[in-house]
Amino acid sequence: MTRTRTLAADAVGQSAGPGRGSARGMLGPLVALASLGLVLLIVHASGVSLTGLNEIHAEAARTYGVGGVHVEGWVSGEYNPFVDGRLSVLTVMLIPVWTACVAAIGRPLVAAIPGAGDWPSPVMWIAAYLPGYLVVLAPLQLIMSALTLPTGARVGFAAVVVAAIALNRRPLAAFLREPRAHISAPGRSTAWAGAAILGGLIVAAVHRLQAGRNFMVPDSGISLLQWADAQSAGRGPGRYLAHWDQQADEWVFNAPVMFFRSGTQDHLLPIYIAQVFGLVSFAVLIGVLVHAVAPRRRIRAAVAVAAVVLAATPVIDPRYYISLWGGQTPAMWLGHPGREIAIVAPWAILLVLTRGPARRPPAAVVALATLGLAFITVHATAFIAVVIVGVLVWRALSGRAPGLLAHRAGWIAVHACAVACLLAPLAVFAGVIRVDDPDPLAAGLVAGALLALAAAVVLALDSAGAANGAGVRRGAVLTAGWFGLLAVGLLISGNLTSDLGWVQDALGSVLPGYDQPVVSRGLLGANPAGDLRFPVFTGEECVVSAHCTGGAGYLTGFGMMTLVAVAGWFALRGAPVPMRRGLQGAWLVCGALLCLAFVLVDFSGSPSAVAWILTRFVEVPFYGLVALGVTALVSMSSSLTARLTLTLAAIWVLVPFAVSSTPDQWLTNLEYMLGAL
Repeated sequence: MTRTRTLAADAVGQSAGPGRGSARGMLGPLVALASLGLVLLIVHASGVSLTGLNEIHAEAARTYGVGGVHVEGWVSGEYNPFVDGRLSVLTVMLIPVWTACVAAIGRPLVAAIPGAGDWPSPVMWIAAYLPGYLVVLAPLQLIMSALTLPTGARVGFAAVVVAAIALNRRPLAAFLREPRAHISAPGRSTAWAGAAILGGLIVAAVHRLQAGRNFMVPDSGISLLQWADAQSAGRGPGRYLAHWDQQADEWVFNAPVMFFRSGTQDHLLPIYIAQVFGLVSFAVLIGVLVHAVAPRRRIRAAVAVAAVVLAATPVIDPRYYISLWGGQTPAMWLGHPGREIAIVAPWAILLVLTRGPARRPPAAVVALATLGLAFITVHATAFIAVVIVGVLVWRALSGRAPGLLAHRAGWIAVHACAVACLLAPLAVFAGVIRVDDPDPLAAGLVAGALLALAAAVVLALDSAGAANGAGVRRGAVLTAGWFGLLAVGLLISGNLTSDLGWVQDALGSVLPGYDQPVVSRGLLGANPAGDLRFPVFTGEECVVSAHCTGGAGYLTGFGMMTLVAVAGWFALRGAPVPMRRGLQGAWLVCGALLCLAFVLVDFSGSPSAVAWILTRFVEVPFYGLVALGVTALVSMSSSLTARLTLTLAAIWVLVPFAVSSTPDQWLTNLEYMLGAL
C-alpha cells in the first residue's frame, strides 16, 4: 500500500511537468464534463422521447404486489416458498453451509488479485462467492451427469464441502488449536466491513424479493423452476439432472440444494439466495479491482465505480431508465450471477496477468474456474479470450520501440485515435437515418475499432521494459492450455455445442446423464449462427434501445458513457508510470470492442430476438469505459475534478432511484418479508 502511494506521489510530479502541466491535465476532463449540458440540450431538442422510451419498460418498473403472477407465462408466484407448505427446514439448513463453502473455494482466486490482502476478511469472503461459483460448475455438471437424483445432489454437496475444507485446512487447523484467539473482538475496520456486507445482503434480499415484475428471480429463472418441479415429481426427461444448452450455470450450481431430498418444493429459495449473494459479491469485487488500480482516493473511486456500474441509469438523462441491452443494470434488472461474473471476470484476469498474482492460487482451482466460464453467457468467453491474447501481445511488443511517443505528434495521433474510436458509433448512427443504404456505414465502426487497436499497439511498443522472449513463449503455452480448457468446458456444459450430436453421444457413452434430451429455452433457434450476415443493417432492436435511431438517439443511450470515457482518457495522464500505459491500453481495447459489438448487434442481419441477446456483447466494454473513466477522474490530483465526478456519479445513481417506483417496491417487499418471517 505504501509503495502504491509513493508511486502515485511520484506520478503527480511527473504528470504535472514544468509550469502549466497540471492545468493542462485538468483541461480535457473539465471540458468533457462541462459539455454534458450541451449534450442534454441536443438530446431534448431533437425530438427523442425519453418518456416514450422509458414507457417501453414501464410494466417492469411499476410497483407490484409481492408473489403474484404479473405476466402471462411468468408464473413465479406459483413457486413461492413461503406458502402452501413449500418451505423445507432442510433447505434452510443447507443454504448457509453451501454458501459458505462456495465462498471458501473462491477465496484463493480473490487472494491472487493484487492488493486484495489489504481488505478485511468479510470483504474477502463475500468477494470470493462469485469466483467460487465459477469453480464448482464443471465438477457439479459431471457429478450430476454420472449419478441420478437425488444421489448426485448429495454427492455434489459433499464434494463441495470437502473441497472447501481442503483448500482452507490451515486456517481451520489454527482455529481449532486456538479458537479464542480467532473469536476475539475484531478490529474496527473488520467490524465496519462486516456491518456493511450484512447491510448490503439485507438490501439485496429486500430488493430481489420482488424486483419489478419478477418475484425472487428474473424471468428466465422461471424455466428452471418449472423443470425443477417437474423433475421432483418424476415428470422430467429422466432420472438425471436435466441438461441445458443455454446459461446452464444457475441450474447446475443450485442443483445440490434443490434436489438434496426428493419431494421438496422450495426450489425457488436456493436460486434467490444465490442471486442475493451474487449481487453483493459483484459490487464488492468491483470495489476490490478499482482499489487495486486507482492511483489516489482509492476508497472513493471504488465506491463510486461500484455504485455507477451497479445502479446508475446508463442514459443521458438520469430521470429515466432505458434498456440498452437485455437485463440492463445489474441491481435494477439483472440478478443472474453468471452475467455478473461475466462482467467483472475480464478485469480480474487482466489485473492478475499484468501484475502477477499476489498469492498464486492452486492450479486445479484456476483450471476449474476456466471450465466454469463455459457455462455462463458466451460474451464472457469472447471478452476473456481477448484479455488473454491481448496481454500476451502486449508483453511481446513491450519495449520494442522505446521513445516512440517522445514527440508531441505521436501523442496527438494516439489521442486522436482514442477520440475517433468513441465518436465512430455516433457518426455511424447519426448517418443511418440520412442514407438509403446504411450497410456501408458498418465500415465506420470497423475503422474506429482498428484505430483504437493501432493506438494500443503503439502504446505497447513504447511501454517501458524490454520484452522477455522466454516469458512470452511460456505465456503462449499457458494461453494455448487455457483455450484448451475452455473448449473442454464448452463440451461439458453443452453451451452452444449441444447441436453437435457426436459430442452428446461421446459424453453419453461415459456419463449416462448426457443421454437425456437437451433442454433449451429456444432463444437462438430462430436464427442459427450460420444465417448471420455482415454487413446487413437490421436495427430491429432500435425500437427498444433507440441507440440506432440517429445521432440524438445514440447520445440518449450512450452520451453519458462517451463523456465520462473521453474525460477519463485525458485524466489517465495523471496515473503513475507504467500503470498509465496499462490503463490506457485497456481503455483503447474497450473502445475497439464497443465498436465491434455494435457491428455484431446492428450489422449482422440478426432478427430482433437474437439481436437483443447479442446486445450483451456491449456490456463489458460499456462498463469498462465507465469504470476506467470514473476511476481516472476521481484519482486526479485536482480535487475539483474529483468532486465533480463524485457529484455526477451520485446524481446518476440517486436521481433515477428517487423518481422510480423502487422505493415504494422496497417498502412493499419489506412488509411482506417481515410478515413471512
